[in-house]
Amino acid sequence: MTHAAEPSPPTDADAVRADIEATRAELAQTVDALQDKMNVKARASAKASELTQRVAPYQKQILAGAALVVVTLIVVRVRRARS
Repeated sequence: MTHAAEPSPPTDADAVRADIEATRAELAQTVDALQDKMNVKARASAKASELTQRVAPYQKQILAGAALVVVTLIVVRVRRARS
């Protein structure tokens, strides 16, 4: 595996401390990202919420379409029963 050239390590104590803090912050961000990725329930909930918001403006049309499908199925059943 090829790694990018890393900067030379800092030499004075304050620079070392700053480097350690920066590394900790980066590691914390990585851990948080991995936790978010592994939390399937939260991701599914967020996706469901997103889809609900996207569909909300079309709620009446969706209900009308579903009602039309139900009425059509009833009509087909009644006609088949009469045949």
